[in-house]
Amino acid sequence: MALQGVEGTYLPPGTRLDGLSVPVARDGTAEVPLSAQVLDVDDNQLNLLFAQLSWTLGQIAGVERMRVTVDGTPVDLPGA
Repeated sequence: MALQGVEGTYLPPGTRLDGLSVPVARDGTAEVPLSAQVLDVDDNQLNLLFAQLSWTLGQIAGVERMRVTVDGTPVDLPGA
């Protein structure tokens, strides 16, 4: 595979989108419902995970902010 050793992710193994999509509200907030695996990472990895999602979603017109949730409960960005 050409990207082996080059590409990577900060999402823990087994993480999945807990729904069919990432809806974007009129105010530009993307709601990212993820599975509970994201709760099993340390603060450093969680910061990197948020940065990865932010960069990815930032490429979509109209997305101004994001809210990551697990079972409907927001996941707080460490140190925020």
